[in-house]
Amino acid sequence: IYSEWKKPVLAEQQFKLAVENNPNFCEAWYRLAKIQQGRGSPVEARNSFNKSVSGTCFREYPDAHYEIASLYLQQHDEKRGKAKLLEVIQLFPETEWARKSELTLNMIR
Repeated sequence: IYSEWKKPVLAEQQFKLAVENNPNFCEAWYRLAKIQQGRGSPVEARNSFNKSVSGTCFREYPDAHYEIASLYLQQHDEKRGKAKLLEVIQLFPETEWARKSELTLNMIR
């Protein structure tokens, strides 16, 4: 609700409580990452995105995998960024995220 009301600080607090109570709550990690990314905290966002695609949630959010790659590239970690983009292409070959990953790889080569 806080997200819908455009209250990211309150939403972030609630998502942090949610993952504290249930560290496997992938949706909360994902939404937390989006808020952190939006406020310009790339390291926090990358960590939260990574948690949103760990364990049973590995194939839930192709966009989170792509965002992880983008955050690596923004932080000038080209090796990890490229590897993650290739992973997106392999895991989700028929998606828009695979196509975006291919385009991104072509731009940085």
